[in-house]
Amino acid sequence: MGFLIPVLAFAVLVFASSEISGTSSGSGFVFPETDDVIDTYAYDPDTVCSTIPASFNDYRVVDDFLHDQPVSIGSFTYWGVSTASAPSELELMYFEDNAGVPGNEVFQTSYSVSSQATGYTYGMYSVYVAVMTLPTSLFIPANTTAWLGFHRVGDNWYTALGPAVVGSEAYRTQGAGYNWVPVSSNPDIGAADLFKIIEGTVSLERSTWAGIKHLF
Repeated sequence: MGFLIPVLAFAVLVFASSEISGTSSGSGFVFPETDDVIDTYAYDPDTVCSTIPASFNDYRVVDDFLHDQPVSIGSFTYWGVSTASAPSELELMYFEDNAGVPGNEVFQTSYSVSSQATGYTYGMYSVYVAVMTLPTSLFIPANTTAWLGFHRVGDNWYTALGPAVVGSEAYRTQGAGYNWVPVSSNPDIGAADLFKIIEGTVSLERSTWAGIKHLF
């Protein structure tokens, strides 16, 4: 049985690493946009980064969200690669902004997700799309940067990234604690944002509504 030892060691390196590398192939589907989309960067197999970071256990990946009006977010859609099963539950992570980088944790809460294989593969693994519909909308005040992302507990989930950066690039942790670094700290990834669709409603500020009503 001694020959099993190097095989098992190799498996640990593959399935518990802080990132994986690959290229996207296959044929997949595209989600139709709705009027409720307030932030969108849908998965693009032609531009997905050739290395993507883990977001499970002590590894985390978040991206910035900012709007000039108050926003109530109802659902999130993220793309990721699982080296195990498709996720049925993921954690939504929300961190405050601290001078342009993720700061204090607001919450990290598990919600059920509807996940489906997209038809695309990344290396030897399936690319999944995971849709999280919140039971209560997440309110983000106007002109407030929120750092948001998906995280998996106890299993392997690698978040798909693309090179079109809006605002700040995504940030990641690579071990215990919250030592955030930009994803470009690994030159194999480069500056990148999370592929995502965020849906919700945008509210006009109370003062804006007052100004509109004053016109009538």
